[in-house]
Amino acid sequence: MAQAFSRVAIFGKPRADSVREPLLRIISQVQAAGLEVLLDAATREAASLTDFAGHSLAAIGKQATAPCSASRANWRRTRCR
Repeated sequence: MAQAFSRVAIFGKPRADSVREPLLRIISQVQAAGLEVLLDAATREAASLTDFAGHSLAAIGKQATAPCSASRANWRRTRCR
């Protein structure tokens, strides 16, 4: 069965204290599921996650509208367009 999503955008609260460790755990889980992480550039900077690429909102938006690999039969269930 095809996955409904191939990438996940992650946004954090930029001024929140202690956001780095929870974000690292989330990123790890997303990657372990075989999904691509799109980390918001502001979140990357605020949490000092310099090992990861930061993406602009426009770039994340373009990736979100890119075709996914779900089959035509699963379209209604996955909402893939």
